[in-house]
Amino acid sequence: MYRKSHKKGYLVFQNGQKPGFTARESASETRRKPQNRAELCQRLLTGCRNLAECSRHAFQDTTLKYALALTLLLVLAFGAGLASAPPSARSVLQHSDGVAVFNGPTLPALEFVDENGDSANTRDLQGRWTLVFFGYTFCPDVCPMTLLQLSQLWKQLSDEQTRQLTALLVSVDPQRDTPAALKPYMNYFNPEFRAFTGNPENMQTLTGVLNAFYARVERPDTGDYLMDHSANLILIDPQGRYRGYIEPPFTPVRMKPLVTALLNGGAD
Repeated sequence: MYRKSHKKGYLVFQNGQKPGFTARESASETRRKPQNRAELCQRLLTGCRNLAECSRHAFQDTTLKYALALTLLLVLAFGAGLASAPPSARSVLQHSDGVAVFNGPTLPALEFVDENGDSANTRDLQGRWTLVFFGYTFCPDVCPMTLLQLSQLWKQLSDEQTRQLTALLVSVDPQRDTPAALKPYMNYFNPEFRAFTGNPENMQTLTGVLNAFYARVERPDTGDYLMDHSANLILIDPQGRYRGYIEPPFTPVRMKPLVTALLNGGAD
């Protein structure tokens, strides 16, 4: 039972307790007043009853915040690491325009004559990567430009890289491209580059295996002729297998990352 207080104007129980307290609740079990402003703030935020409980809540909240912040930092660091990591050799080749890498056939054993007049065979190409292109010494533009750019590229490669790589011109004009014509022509660009000539039948077989083409174009006005031919660089791996091609242009700034990726196993 309760009655109305005439002094304060609110209801009190007959035993003197205010409404909101159960009959079982003693004065010692009620919430005491906060001792300081820090405890008051913590009590308002967390609903804790005393300073020890407030401290425990504060510690737990702080620990959780630090854990979340650390997790966020780790996620951001991991993402930044992925974004800044250099692309793999395989990725460089696979995502470069004008580049195709695949598992093609092994080259058949075909006999030619090299720029020195010595017997040469496609099996001689085994042991390192070979950049093959079809051309001829009378070519007015594509062939000299290709050889010039490859020569510039070679100067930017390390000795270790050039030991794993060679360039080969296969003549589509064996009638005029004798060893005597090829030797000074190749030396002008780079004495390390090689050339094959002298066997029209085997040259035709090789272009078929490598999906290349060539055609003689007569010039009635001069009585001379030109040769149309493929302009791609064809990739032959150290096992003598046809592994892909690179389309022009062959500027050193474009070719160096491609060659580096190739030598680092990007085609594996």
